[in-house]
Amino acid sequence: MLLKKILLLTKNSNKKIKFKNEKINNINLNSNNIKKGDLYISLIGKKYKGNSFIKSAINRGAKFVITDNKFGNKNLPVLYDNKIRKKLPILLKYFYKPLPKNLIAITGTNGKTSVSWYLHQLLLLKKLNSSYVGTIGEYYKKNKKSSLEITTPDICSLFKIANNHAQKNSKYFIFEASSHGIDQKRIEGLPINIAVITNISKDHLDYHKNYTSYKSIKLNLFTKFLNKNGTAILNSKINYPLKFKKELKRKSIKIITYGSKKSNIFIENKLNKNYIYINKKKIKIQEKIDNIQIIENLECSFAILLALGLLNKKIIGEINKIKNPSGRMEECYKLNNLSRVFIDFAHTPDAISSILDFAYNKFNKKANILFGCGGDRDKSKRISMGRIANLKANKIYLTDDNPRNENPSKIRSDIYKGCSRAKLIPNRRVAIKIALQELKQNEILIIAGKGHEKYQIIKERKFLFDDLKIANNYIKKINEKSVRK
Repeated sequence: MLLKKILLLTKNSNKKIKFKNEKINNINLNSNNIKKGDLYISLIGKKYKGNSFIKSAINRGAKFVITDNKFGNKNLPVLYDNKIRKKLPILLKYFYKPLPKNLIAITGTNGKTSVSWYLHQLLLLKKLNSSYVGTIGEYYKKNKKSSLEITTPDICSLFKIANNHAQKNSKYFIFEASSHGIDQKRIEGLPINIAVITNISKDHLDYHKNYTSYKSIKLNLFTKFLNKNGTAILNSKINYPLKFKKELKRKSIKIITYGSKKSNIFIENKLNKNYIYINKKKIKIQEKIDNIQIIENLECSFAILLALGLLNKKIIGEINKIKNPSGRMEECYKLNNLSRVFIDFAHTPDAISSILDFAYNKFNKKANILFGCGGDRDKSKRISMGRIANLKANKIYLTDDNPRNENPSKIRSDIYKGCSRAKLIPNRRVAIKIALQELKQNEILIIAGKGHEKYQIIKERKFLFDDLKIANNYIKKINEKSVRK
């Protein structure tokens, strides 16, 4: 798009600006993403002033800069516009055309990644071009295109990714909408036609301050960002405010529910057999499902398929072909003593409770658990996670997660208040080694908190750290030692 068209769209028709007839390749908020010929939008942020990176962006090849903060250097191609933040979604909507036909935004405390991943796989099984963007990266069909720094990329990146996928003929663009992403309006302007919520429980209260505010932000996905006449996929177990329901009605939003017998979609487990009810019509599921969390995620995925007009017996019969996303109850190598080890991303009280319940129901015994909590994050959940582990786990190993700028000892101490029988092992690598060495025959161990993550954050630095790889290396050594004996 020519710069003069961008200036016109942002109501900045200034004849004195040079380069008006130059082509702009992409629009970026992050100066690190700038390539030759790009437009850099410099915004005032909570941590940094965008103007701090203008010179860096120009050095990287930015052709032009629009900033919402006055900039003194008149020799650089910089335009001041204090309303550019507000204008940005409109500009991006015009700049990045086309976008995929179906934009499906999925929010929730837990389950966003699993539901997104299940849906993506089910669409691919129907030979439909599908894309996924979220916690475990950016995917087009079965191919991973990139890793992402955060669950929901910034607004410019999200538009650009969606446009790239549309050009590859993707018809279904599934993305995770985090509470931070919703609150910071990273999804504003995207023509979302299906919005989905998995569940709501306490998380990110360091940012949102209280549960009421956190819940309200999640529900904003439906009231502020879902297209008029769009479809809302709602978990019937959540208590929704009357104001929320009225707003959906005002916007003529179609509602599809899941999770209870009165819902449009409900999976029932009866006498070790599973049945799905679609608008109260009962269909037997051949595949055995014994995990409540997986059932809820499947219900949600099927509700989205129902909204898309794609739910039928054939696709229900395909669920044995879908796999969990990376780091979600992902099994490590088996040990010679028949004990089993799993990696999981669980990092909230609800998630810890669910994986321990799953292990007990599947293996008929309490699992051992190794976990910690992230620093500079919601502190209120620490003691709750400790109490849940104390109640539902066999052995407990407390260790470091991503301590960031907090004192790791203080984090462990906060958790320990809820489970004083836990073994405290600060070094996560050592903790994994000890937890594996102490596994008795047929025991279960869950290494929780980091899942797919390949790093550990200490202070401001990221260190390579992969729970799965580390655990598998130790398991190989333990198995080799047992054979030598």
